[in-house]
Amino acid sequence: MGTYTSNYSFYKPGDDETADIGELNNNADSIDSTIYSVDQKAQKALNSIAEEYDPSKTYNTRALVWHNGDLYVCVIDGATGSWDSMYWYQATVSGGLTGLQSELVGRFNAMQSTINSMWPLIYKTPTMIAEGYSTAKSYVVGDYVSNGFCLYKCIADTTGSWDDTAWEQTTVIDIIKGLNV
Repeated sequence: MGTYTSNYSFYKPGDDETADIGELNNNADSIDSTIYSVDQKAQKALNSIAEEYDPSKTYNTRALVWHNGDLYVCVIDGATGSWDSMYWYQATVSGGLTGLQSELVGRFNAMQSTINSMWPLIYKTPTMIAEGYSTAKSYVVGDYVSNGFCLYKCIADTTGSWDDTAWEQTTVIDIIKGLNV
């Protein structure tokens, strides 16, 4: 005598029975219907987490969109207009959400490693651009010095001990912006 599966009640003929083609076909139809239902629910879930990319919209960091059948996450604010891959990272979901989480953690660790390797350069940048402040030197407006890991621009002639009112903290980016090239 046959038994039924515990989840979907598919008939399993017993060892002493001859398989009934009609019963096997019913099982195949039920399996097909169940898989289709799961697929539809999965597609609905995927559609609910992201929309199709719309060039008339502006997207910001962490927005999810579908583009050419693939899921993307926005990595730079202001993505708009025709598709520009510079703004997007393809979110692969190998292994489901656990796989996505692992991939994102891996990418974060790689970015952290890159930042750590660049830190000595970032840390030394003020001293590479300007010498350290010296109480023995006179400074005039427009001079640059490094003081305590920061870069400063002289805004009033000064000499001797550090005078906060004579200096304005700045960055390399500010210097470049001031070049007006």
